[in-house]
Order: sequence, then structure tokens, then C-alpha cells
Amino acid sequence: MNRLVTIKKNYALSTFHTERNIMYSTKNSIVYFSLSLSILFQSLNLQAAECIDIEAVLPLNAQREIALNLIPEELSYLQKNRVVPLKLFYKTSPGFNLALSHDKKLVARKTSKNSSTICLIEIETGKVSQTLKGHKGSIKAVAFSPNGKNVITGSIDGTAKLWNVGSDKEPVTFMKHAFPVTSVMFSPCGKKVITSTADDTVKLWDIETNKELLTFFGTMFEHYPLINFSFSPIVDFSPNYKEMIIASVDRTTKLWDTKTGKELITLNRHTSNIEAVAFSPSGKKVVTGFCNGSAKLWGTKNGKKYITFGAHSAPVSVVAFSPTGKEVIIGYWNGDAKLWDTETGKELLVFHRDTNKNDGPGSKEEGVIVVAFDLTYESVYTITHTEIALWDISSKLLDRLKKSITISQAFLILHAYKALKSGAFLAINHNTEDYRALMTIADADVRMFLVRGLSLELRLLKAGL
Repeated sequence: MNRLVTIKKNYALSTFHTERNIMYSTKNSIVYFSLSLSILFQSLNLQAAECIDIEAVLPLNAQREIALNLIPEELSYLQKNRVVPLKLFYKTSPGFNLALSHDKKLVARKTSKNSSTICLIEIETGKVSQTLKGHKGSIKAVAFSPNGKNVITGSIDGTAKLWNVGSDKEPVTFMKHAFPVTSVMFSPCGKKVITSTADDTVKLWDIETNKELLTFFGTMFEHYPLINFSFSPIVDFSPNYKEMIIASVDRTTKLWDTKTGKELITLNRHTSNIEAVAFSPSGKKVVTGFCNGSAKLWGTKNGKKYITFGAHSAPVSVVAFSPTGKEVIIGYWNGDAKLWDTETGKELLVFHRDTNKNDGPGSKEEGVIVVAFDLTYESVYTITHTEIALWDISSKLLDRLKKSITISQAFLILHAYKALKSGAFLAINHNTEDYRALMTIADADVRMFLVRGLSLELRLLKAGL
């Protein structure tokens, strides 16, 4: 007899009357609830050796109503939190990921922290498809072109090099800078690149002619680009390439005309150092991320602040809009990432870092350096220097769980959530009541959604789950 069906007095009373305040609004729900309580109280009057099989007596719809109302907090947690990714791509050996191709097939990676060589690696297999050698100093920044045919690298040797993906052709070297190149970026059309350096200089280049088009320099424009040795860009292009945004050490961001070099607008001074910037797909808004863990959404025409996204416990490391512009994903230096609604400022999803890592809060070794939506817009990538993860952002699996959930499964979720909140994981041994409750979920994808979402620790489990 199922443990959740053999209901003990204390547990039943605690569950139905103390731990959960079950509210029903529809006529059918009231009927189901009354019926379930009647059966419950009958079971409380039975002898210890006797039991009543509630799941055998109640209609499936009644079980579902009871189950859903037992776990509103747990369902809300599953809706909002992602603890284990859908997929972890090859676990990288010592080294550093730096950039992801737009088609999500290649990652640019250094073999060590101070390496002057970049390897292009297939993320599905971990196979090195190309090795880029030529810099005389450690590489600090990498970017793929929109069409994936080129890669640009920036190094402490003061140069930026343009490489052909899949070709041994000698790279193009942009004129040497006086200071390390700490940030590089392609324009949306892929014909221009930006290089940012530690001497407060931002340069715009034509990659076909290797000609410098514009220089944004402190003494020229009275604007000092942020000296930022992180790998998240502090410069971004508008989608139509007509504007460019640059973060500043005076805690402002300014928009510039990419054709004339004229300053267009200055956003208000911030209260924290700027760590990341990004244009929306429409080009009408920008998001700025800060060292205090917060981010802000601004209008590009009027400089108006629309939304402040709540502060996180670690500094922002990278920001990116969804393809629709309705959401923004923000990565943090402690390895977490969050998805936010750009209309309401509401926190939609939280992607939690591996809690078993010991690098400490705010460690830049495991900070998120790349965030990107997949091509289906149902999942997102987060990349740290050592890990590439794909996370589910849809609610499809949770919706499927809700449609067929049983009381036994609801109690399993209650136990797992209680363990998770206490900082532990619920261990499920083979051939136990919890195991049987889990295995009654016929949909394998939903089953694994629960395992990932509640960090269930499965022991002695047969293959096939």
C-alpha cells in the first residue's frame, strides 16, 4: 500500500490543515474537496493496521485538484527556478571559454588563462576544429562575426587580429594599440569591428580595408570608456548600426553616431560602475548592468529610465535581450543568471550555478561571460570559463505535470522541496515509496524535469529513467 495513501492522523491533519491552506473556488472543486475530506476523516478513525486507498477512491480530477492545492509554493518554485540545466556540454579541461558562435556550434577557448592561442571547439563533441595562433601576448577578448565566417581576437600585445573560420589564411592584424585590447565586437552587418583598449580608446574599423574609421578618445570627446578587463563588452552596436553605446568611468553611458562620431545622448549618471551594456532588437532601448548587481532599462531617444531590475548578490557580468525584446537575460559574476520581463521589470526565471563549486561568491573564474538564446527561443545558453550549459525557459513540462499530477507525486514534491530549502537533496532509493511515486509519472521528460528542478538524488536506479 502506498505510503501516501495510508494516511496517518498527525501527518494528514498537519498537511491538510496546518501546512497548506487549501482554497477552492469552483463548484466542482468544492465537491472534490468535500469528498476527499470525508474519506480522509474516515481514515483517521480506522485502526493503525487499517488504511484507505484515497487514490483508488477519488476521481482523477479530484486527485489533481487536491495535489495542485497541496503544493502552490513548490509549483511556483519549479516555474521560476532552474537548478540543473537541460544539458551540460563537454566539461572543459583547464582553460577558458571566451565566446559562442551565433549558430551555437562553436566556442572560442583559451587553453590556459594567459594563453596567446585560441581553439575553436565544437560544443557538441568537444573536438577542436581550428587553432588560432599569432598573438604575442595573452588574448583578452574574442568575438564571432554574425555569419560565423570570421573571428576577431584582442590581446595584451596591443593588437586585434581577424581570422577566417575554417581556413589557414594568415589573419589580418589591425594597427597596434598602445595598450592591451580588452574588448572586441562585430557590427550587425559583420563589416565593421570595434576594439576597446585600456588607454581609454575605442576604435571603429572597416574589416575589408583594414582602415580606422573613427576613434572615440577621452581627450577628444571628454568621454572616458570604462577600463574593464572582464570579457563582457562595454560597447554595443544598435541593430541598424547607426548608433553605438559606450560605458564610461564617470558612471554614464553615451550613445554615438557611428558615421560622424557625434555624441547623441547621455544617460543619467549611475551610482555604481557599469559592467555590461546591450541594445534591444528594436534599437529603441538599452540595458546597462552594474557592479552592485542591478541593471536598468533606458530609452535611446529620450534617455529616460524605464525600469530598474532588482539587485543580485553578485555584480552583473553580461546582459542580452531576447529576440523579441520582451525579456532580458542577465548573467552575474557568481555564475547565476536571471531572466527578466522588460515591460514590468518582473523576475521571470533564475538559473542557479552549481552549488557544489567552491570558488566563492563573485569569483570571476566561474562568472557568466556569455548569455544567448537558442534558435528555438525555448532555452538559453550560459557560459562560464569552464562550462557550457543549456537551460529550459519554457513552461511546457510543468504544464504537462500539472495535467496529470497525483497526490502521491505531490507529497514527493513536498518532501523534495523541504529538503532543498534546508540545503540538502532528497535521496531516492530504488524500490521505495518515493521512487514508485516518481516512476508513476509516465512522461519521461516530465520525470526528468522534476529530477532536475528539485535536484533529486537517485540511488540504485535502473537504467532507463
